[in-house]
Amino acid sequence: MKMIIKIKGVTFEDRQPFFEEIKEGQKVFLMPQLNNEFDDNAVMIVDAEGRDLGYVPKENSKEITDLINEDKNITAEIVAIVGGGEYTWGARVEITLEDE
Repeated sequence: MKMIIKIKGVTFEDRQPFFEEIKEGQKVFLMPQLNNEFDDNAVMIVDAEGRDLGYVPKENSKEITDLINEDKNITAEIVAIVGGGEYTWGARVEITLEDE
């Protein structure tokens, strides 16, 4: 399984400066966020330094949370940086369920 998602929430909690530093091909990590008030299955996306980049979209979060809870081997990588300049920064992430 592979899916490409657009990171959500990139304009909140002063996340924008992080997008000037991340690069395509960079590994990111998926961390379920228990007790999130907006999504019971929220999955935060963080970089190697532990910086919160945003979230997996709500329409994909349950599927990703279930895979994480089943200890499936999932990888995630930045595949595109979007925006910048006069536009809001953002990124697309490819999430891959590795073969077992």
